[in-house]
Amino acid sequence: GSLVGMGAMQFLAPIIAGDNIAGDYNATWFAIMTPIGIAISVALTILAIIGIWEKDQTKYFGLGGKQEQMSIKDYIGIIKNNKPLQRLMIAGGGCKLALSIATNVTVLCMLYGCMTQFAPGQNRYDSLYLIMMVMGYVFSAPFFLLTVRTSQKHGQKKSLMTYVTVALLCYVGVLVMLLLWRQGDPAWNLSVFEGTLFGADFRLSLNLYTILFVLFFGVGYGAYYSTADMPIPMVADCADYETYRSGKFIPGIMGTLFSLVDKLVSSLSATVVSVALLFIGVHDLPTKATPYAPGMNWVVIALFCLVPMVAWLLTLWSMKGYELDGK
Repeated sequence: GSLVGMGAMQFLAPIIAGDNIAGDYNATWFAIMTPIGIAISVALTILAIIGIWEKDQTKYFGLGGKQEQMSIKDYIGIIKNNKPLQRLMIAGGGCKLALSIATNVTVLCMLYGCMTQFAPGQNRYDSLYLIMMVMGYVFSAPFFLLTVRTSQKHGQKKSLMTYVTVALLCYVGVLVMLLLWRQGDPAWNLSVFEGTLFGADFRLSLNLYTILFVLFFGVGYGAYYSTADMPIPMVADCADYETYRSGKFIPGIMGTLFSLVDKLVSSLSATVVSVALLFIGVHDLPTKATPYAPGMNWVVIALFCLVPMVAWLLTLWSMKGYELDGK
């Protein structure tokens, strides 16, 4: 569901933003994409309901479906005393914030559009963004299978730490490639096609820089995209731990606490991107038609690489002391 939902939106986004449809990420683009997003969300929600239908019955609700009466003091006590939940919140919030920022359309417009301009108004965004996203999903598929297999054999903690480490190491390579980037130099820029992918006039212009970037980015993106939602099912372990610790069976409340932090962190992504742009004097969010401004490469390095890497380091630190492992 995650692959289908996110993949469909990211696949359609650059196509609808093409010159022959909306022209850019403008009001027309949102008017087309919003109902598509709603329809996909409704369809996937219905599938989720079907998926849990047989299990969502009171006879499976742990301690006989007893309703616990909770106060604000109890909520604070849970967060204070449930150490695994604390660590999971750090890991889950960090990974979600990193994913939200690194896949923000403004960041991708700067990376695949503004930084690949070789003449005024000419960039390779239309021929790069979709290809890179497709490559990311191609690499993600085997990692989804690997994470499930590792979780089955060794537990979700081991799986999360293993593939976050893979992502971190690969993004060291992505960081190096972005540091080597040179404005206006075709040899040190991303390039797959000249012209637009959907136009009649384009030719292959693949270079070594792009090949190395795709390898580092593809493996890293595949590893961390497959772990982005992994902390969510781990909340069930924290709920069982809370029952062991306090005798209260409150999985709904545990899920709500985790979700609150998760959503608050996710909502920060647009703010972080906007503030970063203000530091280089850019006051309007860049689109694919925005010319390159000095300092954009450093914003991309910070948001596309450094923020996710810091989030993964926090995840590894928090998971190191996480008690609820496979054993």
